[in-house]
Amino acid sequence: MVMNSKSLGADLTIAYENASVGILEGKYAAPVLCDGTAEEVKETAKAYDALQNSIEAAAARGYVDQILVPSEIRKYLIGAVEMLYSKREQLPSRKHASI
Repeated sequence: MVMNSKSLGADLTIAYENASVGILEGKYAAPVLCDGTAEEVKETAKAYDALQNSIEAAAARGYVDQILVPSEIRKYLIGAVEMLYSKREQLPSRKHASI
């Protein structure tokens, strides 16, 4: 997602089923969010990962179009290339240079 995402103009986003999508891992976020025993911090880390970093949460928010197992990626990539083969993007003409 860092290199390309829907908000940056990607046409399709495909992720593996065991992918993690998030800025901060739960084990680093939990001590900031929870001030308690080690067990409470562990539970907070698990909850944070489930709500913020799981690929299912990213798909529910619309960040990922398709969640795949690695054995299925080839047919989806072929379909994506065929779908986007004839795509042409019309960019507006620029009046001035970027200098």
